[in-house]
Amino acid sequence: MTNQQSPQSKFGFGQDLAGRDVCIKLTIRGSAEHQINKYLLEQSSTNSQAPFPYVLPAVAVIDSPYHFSFIVMPLWGTGFRVRSFDSVRLMLIFIRCLLTGLSYLHSHRIAHRDIRQTNVLVDGYCPELEETQSIVIVKEHVTSPDVAFCFFDYDLAIQLPKDVSLRDARRPAWEGNRGSLEYHPHDISLAQPEYNPFAYDVACLGNLFLHHFTDAIPVVPQLAPLFSRMTTHVINERFTAAEALSFYDENLSRLPDDLLAHPLALSTGFEQLWDPDVYWSLLAPQDRQRWQLYRVPPRSWGQQLLAWVVETEMGWRIIRGLRRILNV
Repeated sequence: MTNQQSPQSKFGFGQDLAGRDVCIKLTIRGSAEHQINKYLLEQSSTNSQAPFPYVLPAVAVIDSPYHFSFIVMPLWGTGFRVRSFDSVRLMLIFIRCLLTGLSYLHSHRIAHRDIRQTNVLVDGYCPELEETQSIVIVKEHVTSPDVAFCFFDYDLAIQLPKDVSLRDARRPAWEGNRGSLEYHPHDISLAQPEYNPFAYDVACLGNLFLHHFTDAIPVVPQLAPLFSRMTTHVINERFTAAEALSFYDENLSRLPDDLLAHPLALSTGFEQLWDPDVYWSLLAPQDRQRWQLYRVPPRSWGQQLLAWVVETEMGWRIIRGLRRILNV
């Protein structure tokens, strides 16, 4: 393997000296993924008594004498399906775990930039069984009150300096097209030259929630304002991850047991990601009034006109050029 070649993403499995089952990933030494995993390992080692941040840290980063390294991680599982969540309690555990994890990453100025279900793990696995058997056994754990979910996989992540503002961070807009596109917001759809990767993360997570949990809004109406402020196109009004977690703790952390036990039958959809009225219409009139200030506002005529112009390649080029000249 030459210095110009990148090692393909490869995984291996084993046990460490403590007897823990681990997953071993090959990565490029000196890459952002390598540096971020070393940083998270250092943080978990120096703050061992801190609450678990719902971010999977490495247990070791082993550098080779070549241009690749090995990231050794605890073995968690992927054998769960969000659409199979069957209670309010389980849905809220999932939401809070991921809000906590994203808030932790952002507090260390790490933008994940590839938020999707396949980059979320659950603390249970059965690797020796057929996949269908494993899913059944893991599901028993998933429905327990002790279940935990966490983010992992930082191959597209970046870490910015600690003094960078979460509100004012900027990166080139082309970076926003990396990773899975299904939950991406419209932050760069109008030929913007730059974007905020932290606000983008929050919107991606909010869209993941909307995709899976819109059907739960009539049962838990507080979800509508949370999802709305996580995904609003008015980026300056969008929650930070910490603000979304704070909203959760203030409005969703003390629900009665009978509501937490309420059964759910979830379906998925994308229409609500692009049309907030789809899920806002599920609220009772009194709840619409209560949470009116959190509702996503309609797009201005100017934004709608701009969206029409950039539909053509020529229009996109013209608007992109003007934005670069005017720095807007």
